[in-house]
Amino acid sequence: SQRAGAGWLAGAGAAAVAAACAASDNADPDMQPTILPPAMLAQQLAPLALLADPLPLLQGLWRGLLRVSRAAQTVMGLFEQRFYLAGVMLALISLLLLMAQG
Repeated sequence: SQRAGAGWLAGAGAAAVAAACAASDNADPDMQPTILPPAMLAQQLAPLALLADPLPLLQGLWRGLLRVSRAAQTVMGLFEQRFYLAGVMLALISLLLLMAQG
């Protein structure tokens, strides 16, 4: 699990370096290169921490899905009995009409 997280982080770092190299080819020659201090570099890489440990994100998504499913279950539960009753009433009315014709 830690190796997978390190692999993701290394891949993201390699992608960032490749993007920086590609951007430096198109950079303005009069511009000085930007050098980030270590604290700023850590702050810039903080969003990539989710790649190292996606468990909290996945747990949050799972809790959200559970809330949505419980809300849908409640709404369906309210209408379920009414539709069942309406179906029974329509069946009774149709039987009465069939009996009245015969």
